[in-house]
Order: sequence, then structure tokens, then C-alpha cells
Amino acid sequence: LPRRFGDYELVEEIARGGMGIVYKARQVSLDRIVAVKMLLFGQYTSEEFIHRFRIEASAAASLQHPNIVAIHEVGVHQGQHYFAMDFVNGPNLAQLIRDQPWPPKRAAACVKIIAEAIQFAHERRILHRDLKPANILMDSDDQPRITDFGLAKRLPTSDSKLPNPDLTLTGQTLGSPNYIPPEQASVQRGKIGPHSDVYSLGAILYHTLTGRPPFEGETLADTLQQVLNCEPIAPRRLRPTVPAELDTICGKCLEKEPAKRYPTARELADELGRFLRDEPILARPVTRAERVWRWCRRNPALAVTSALALIFLLALGIGSPLVAYQIDQARKSEAWQRRRAEGETLKARENLYAADIGTAHRAIEEGDFGRAQRLLEQHIPRAGETDLRGFEGRYLLGQLRGEALATVVSNLDPSRYLCASPDGQLLGSGREVRSIASWAVVADLGSNCVALAFAPRDQSLLYKRGKDNGAFVHRDLATGYETNLLEHEDVAAITISGAGRWLATGSDRGLRLWDATSWQLVGSVPNATFDHWLSPERDRSAFNWFSAKGLAFAPDEHLLIVASGYALGHLSELSAWKIPALEPVPMPTNSVDDVACVIFAPDGREFLTGHWDGDVRFWDATTLTEIRSDRLLNAHRSWIAGMAFVPGTRKLVTVGADRCVRVRDTETRGEPITLRGHTEEIDAMAIAPDGNIYTASDDRSIKQWRPEPPALSDEALAHFAAPQLPAG
Repeated sequence: LPRRFGDYELVEEIARGGMGIVYKARQVSLDRIVAVKMLLFGQYTSEEFIHRFRIEASAAASLQHPNIVAIHEVGVHQGQHYFAMDFVNGPNLAQLIRDQPWPPKRAAACVKIIAEAIQFAHERRILHRDLKPANILMDSDDQPRITDFGLAKRLPTSDSKLPNPDLTLTGQTLGSPNYIPPEQASVQRGKIGPHSDVYSLGAILYHTLTGRPPFEGETLADTLQQVLNCEPIAPRRLRPTVPAELDTICGKCLEKEPAKRYPTARELADELGRFLRDEPILARPVTRAERVWRWCRRNPALAVTSALALIFLLALGIGSPLVAYQIDQARKSEAWQRRRAEGETLKARENLYAADIGTAHRAIEEGDFGRAQRLLEQHIPRAGETDLRGFEGRYLLGQLRGEALATVVSNLDPSRYLCASPDGQLLGSGREVRSIASWAVVADLGSNCVALAFAPRDQSLLYKRGKDNGAFVHRDLATGYETNLLEHEDVAAITISGAGRWLATGSDRGLRLWDATSWQLVGSVPNATFDHWLSPERDRSAFNWFSAKGLAFAPDEHLLIVASGYALGHLSELSAWKIPALEPVPMPTNSVDDVACVIFAPDGREFLTGHWDGDVRFWDATTLTEIRSDRLLNAHRSWIAGMAFVPGTRKLVTVGADRCVRVRDTETRGEPITLRGHTEEIDAMAIAPDGNIYTASDDRSIKQWRPEPPALSDEALAHFAAPQLPAG
């Protein structure tokens, strides 16, 4: 297909199935990112597939719900049927639970939201009929979005005399076998209804709790046979940490008989709500007598034979010795069953431990120390349990120490701002200033600041307090005296030139330039003027105000680069301004992908931008054009929280939301050094004049690093000979 498809510019393929293919695309007329689904075989597609495709679009388009992927347009372009829908920038549920089941509360909360959305569809007479983890997309706010109504069915009204517009013909596979109810697996179409989607919701809950679907055979026929004739293994047998209430809810959803399930998705959502609020649920677990009766119904011949044998033994009138013998055998059988259950539980724990060790190892390699720590901690044995941990667990705990020199501050409120003083003696964070020598608190800033920088020539600090309605403050740290430079203005970014001559601030009212020796305002560019100069042809009705994302002075202090965006959108702009006149310098292009931060190279010939997709781009400071050959793709797996050069070198230090610190030499272009140790996202970074790196993270700590990993001491190496695990 061409890159341009009607009103859409196709960016990349994001999904492909048996009937359709989905692209990430930009809708040119509205300048927005969408997903475009089109039939796989274009104009050669059969009429049946076209019919199914159109009904999918019709069903989804009639459902406007925050947890259902919305349809924007349905059409045909050059014989190719397509429809455009919301682009959900996140993985599907199957990908998220592939390596590790979810905690019970998270799984219940997610399925509750899905059930409420399915109830919304049922109230509009639409059955989904293909609910499965792969059809649940998780957006950037970790909210589920239901998609793929390719097997949807419209329920008839009570007075309807028209046939149901089914999408799947008799004899065809209807839905995914691991998640469909028995009435779909056996094509008993008259029994399909809202209770069928309730079964699939229970299968999704089962998968999120255990890491596997309720039924899983080697072949399609084997899986369908299990769906029709077998009971699923209780979630608590596969994962003992599953609460009994969720075990019961899963069992009720997965009943073979539709009448025994929750009659509506609403009642399932209400039941999950009771569990999440720690209230008693209404469902009751299946009794032993019910299990026996169900077994007899599934195996009538064997049940009749067993009953006749029992009657025959009773008819013989064998005396008490035989009765005593039978009682003894029953006790032995019960003991054997108990030992067998204990063995199965231990085996399940061993399998889970082995899987979690592998997942924890991959998480450490990827820098996700928080996930690795949680995986290892859940295998600390409880009272009476066998300790399954061995050398591999001790080794991974040793790896969790990471490459940081020290954790200098812990139990600190997370801060997105960090700065070191020019003399290297002080470190400022969102709430306080500390001495680097002793880490004692020098000044308490009183509230979490949203912009922070040290003044160049004295022991003073510039910051914007979060609680002062935008007040921008200059504070003398020696005397504690404060001066409000700006009132009622949301300063979002500040920077001071390298020689300490100028100060620039970006806020909701535009760009301002200050004299850093007298703290007097030199000039400003109002918001409206700034916005008009950048891209007057753009329709920004979806965005509400300009916000500076990053400011950077050239080393010679004659040029200022501004990265700006809009609070409700993802648009970014780059602009250049002469100093001190604040005159705009034309750039060949202004619009770039989301910019998170910007810095200048030490020699001033280049400036760099860090982006929300993890890329680092290099720009020529003279021509203001991108040097594409120097672009660092995927420098981090997530957005870049900060960049800086190690003083006196060409070593670039970047930190990202992937919890890693990376150091790379921009001259030799060698492989970067990766430093790990934080267990949550890194929010901010500062480099002191001596080259020490400081990072602040959502794990409530500030860590200290060197630009190269420290060599292991003999004592550290000896740790792996016989390390000790923490006690439970």
C-alpha cells in the first residue's frame, strides 16, 4: 500500500489478523494520530469478509464509551474497505500478562471496568462474542479499551420479526477456543446471549490471575473438547495467593450451564466491586456434592457402573470386617489424596518460582529493578512452607545492588527537578537543599517546587513554588531572604547561561529573559506572539496554552533554543531566539516529535533534543537543521527525563523513565555504558562539576553515580560465594 491512503498517511503496521490489517496513521485533515483497519486482500476480498467487516464497523461505531475503542470513519478508497478508529498507544492485555500474572486486586479492577463496558454494549443489543486478552488494549493511563467487534452480533428486540444479522455462518469457527463458552463451541446458537460474554469475561479474569487460559489443548479439537466436557482447574490450585472470593467468582463465570453464571455483565461488575471494597460476595463455592453430580452428568456410563457396583456390594450383606476394611482404605485414600495435593501444590510453587526467576533475570537486564525485586520477594516462605530459593535467587538479589555509588537520600517525596550548585557543594531537589559533603539539609523549600536552578555567582536559588499560585522566587540561602520575581505565573522551565549572564523562563504567559546579575526583566515574548510566529497555519483548537518543555543557551550566550508544547496535546515546537534582543531566528522546520528536554554540546556547534519516544537528536547550531546521521534511536526504551555532558568531556549522560542511566562518548560513538539501580522511573538528573551524577526517582531516593561503573572490590566479589537471603 502507498504511504498516503486517502485522507490518511500510513505510519507503520501495528496488527494483522486472518481478516484485516491495522496501521498507525495520521489523519491529514484533522492532524491527529488514528488507527486504520482495512481488509487484508483489498479489492479481491470475498463478499462474506466484506459483510463481516462492515458489521464490525457498524457495531463498534454505535458504541461511544470511554473503554471501547471509538470508530471515527467508515469508507472505501480505491476498492479498499477500511475504517478509522482511536489509536491506543499501548500493549494489549495478553502481552502484559505473558510473563507474570497480575496481583488479584489489579486483575479484579481491570475486569470490572471491562464488564461495565460490555454491559454498555449489551444494553444497546450488541454481543461481542470474541472477548479475550488480545482484544483488550491498555492505554497510557493503564485503562482497558475493548476492540475487535469482528464477531459481534446484534440482539433482536422483543417485537423483532427479522432474522439476527449474525456475522459468522454455520460451521465456521466462532471466537477464540480458549475463551469461548460451551454454547459457542458446540454451535448451539439459540443459547448464545449476554451470559456468553460473561463466560469470556470470567476466562479473561482467570488468565490475569493464573497466567494461562482456563483451557489449553495441544490442538483446536482438544481445546474445544475440554471446553465442552472438562471443569477448569481452580485458580487457587495454580496460584495459592488467589483469594477464595476471586476463585469463586471465576468458577461462577465459567459454569457450563448458562443459567448458573452471572446473568449480566453488570452483576459480574458489581460482584467484583464487592471484592475490591472487601465486602462479602454473593456467589458461593461449589460443594463436593455438586462436583460429584456434575461428574456423573459428564460420565453417565461410568457413574451407572459405579452405582451398580456399590448396590451389589451392599446386597451381598458383607459383615463388619469388610466395613472396617473399607473405612481403613478410605482413610488411606484420603491421606494419599492429601499428600498428592500437597505434592501438586509444591510442584506448582516450584514451577512458579522457576518462571519468576527467569522473568526477574530479564527484568534486571532491562533495568526494571522494581519488578525484579517484587518477583523475588513474593517467594519468601511463609510459616510452615518449604524454602525453594537457591543460589540463583541469591545471585539476583546481589544484582539488585546495581552500579550506583550510593543512595544518598531515601524516603524522599518524588521530585521531577534536581540541580547542583556551580561550586559543587550543594544539591537542590523539589523540597530541600542539601550539602553534598554531609547530605545535611541546608534549606527547606517548604513545598514541592516545579522549577529549580542555582544562581551562578552566589549561594542563592531560583525556584517556583507549587503552593504559591505560580510565584517565581529568588532566595538567598545564607540569609533565607526571598524576593518574588513573578506573581501568578506558572513558570514551567528555567535555565541560566553558562557564563551566568542571562536567565530565561518559560511559563503559561510566554518566554521571558532576565539579567542574572541584577534580576531585572530584559524582555519577553507574549504567548500569542510566540504561538503565531511558530506555526500560524496550524489549528490548535485541541490545545489550550503554550508551555516551555526545555530551554538551552548556547555557550557563547548569543542564542537561546526553546522546546515548547501544549498542555492538552502532544505537539512540540522548536524555536531559536537571538540574545539579548529576543528576535526569532528562522528554522527550516519547527514541528518535531514530542520533545522532553534540550541541551547544547560543550563546543556550541550542536544542540541536542531528548524525546518522549526515547530518541536523542542532534542539530547543527548554525543552520538549525537536524543532523540525521547522528540521531540516537532508542537511546532509552521510554521518555528521556534529562540530558547533560560530563564537564570537560564529550560524554553524554541521559536518564529515562526506563530506570537507567546511560553514558556514551559522542566522539567515538561506542556502545553506551548502562548504569542501573533505581526500582522506579527516574524523574530528574544533575551533574556536579566533579563529574558525579545525581538522579531522583519515583522510588523516593536520590542516588549518586560515576560516569563509568565502579570495579568490584574483593569484598563484593566474595559476596557471591555464600550470600545470605533475607529472612521472611
